[in-house]
Amino acid sequence: MCPFGAVELRELVEDVNTFGLVSDAKREVAEVSERCKGCGLCASYCPSDAMSVNHFKDRQIFAQIEVVM
Repeated sequence: MCPFGAVELRELVEDVNTFGLVSDAKREVAEVSERCKGCGLCASYCPSDAMSVNHFKDRQIFAQIEVVM
């Protein structure tokens, strides 16, 4: 997903306490390294809209993607 290899997806397991029952909750998280160039491809790719690029609006990111395609 990242042309610079700056985003690494990993699984995070957390204990969740629901009404006294403790269970494991698994979710996928993204770690962004210093290789990030701020292009915004990760934010446009993220299916849950959990990632964002500071100082960029979605329309700006999509316009940049269209230019290079």
